[in-house]
Amino acid sequence: MTDLQVVLSCKELLLEGIRMLAVSFWVGQIIGQTIGTIVALYFLPNLLAVSFLAFQILNVLWPLGKAPMLMERFLNFSVQSAMQYFSLKVICEDYDAIKPDQTYVVGLEPHSALPTALPMMFNKYCQALPQALQDVKVLATSTVFYLPATRHPWYWLGIRSIDRDTFHSLLAAQNSVVLVPGGVSECMLMEKGQEVMYLTKRTGFVRIALNHGAHLLPCFAFGQSDTYS
Repeated sequence: MTDLQVVLSCKELLLEGIRMLAVSFWVGQIIGQTIGTIVALYFLPNLLAVSFLAFQILNVLWPLGKAPMLMERFLNFSVQSAMQYFSLKVICEDYDAIKPDQTYVVGLEPHSALPTALPMMFNKYCQALPQALQDVKVLATSTVFYLPATRHPWYWLGIRSIDRDTFHSLLAAQNSVVLVPGGVSECMLMEKGQEVMYLTKRTGFVRIALNHGAHLLPCFAFGQSDTYS
């Protein structure tokens, strides 16, 4: 192997490592910071443990706002890497039927262990969506906004709290939204090899959409439940 080949191989390995780090942003950040917090609490009053917990608290208190340019580039790279890693393919039955001047409420199913496809697909960095949905706001549990290292990136991706006031205000401002109607209840009903939806008592989002004259748009993430074993 020549020196040039060695350099190229090292660059390829480095790039692959960066891609995997970006993908871990989707599948491991919540688990990672949870484990990190537990370990830090166990080792108190160790200086590193105190510093880690102080950083976590500072992150929660830091105001949400516009993403720095460097983070914009990372989020774009992360989205593209995750789409490639999960082999994400978007199929729209009729692109022309989704009009930019209309407001939509997208119901994505299933929730699975984590709705990986939700922040990966519904954001301004994903060019696979119709133009009318590329600036859609994702509604998720408010819990994510109390998680350090998660609240800011998810806010920058367009994720907002799924409380009723936020839902109404977004639609009133003509912003399309996407949510998982079944929610975390579907996690309790998961079965390997099967897609489970819990929609029997989840009609509130339909009423809110009708109140604002928004169009309902169903969406299904095939294979999402198999991303976790």
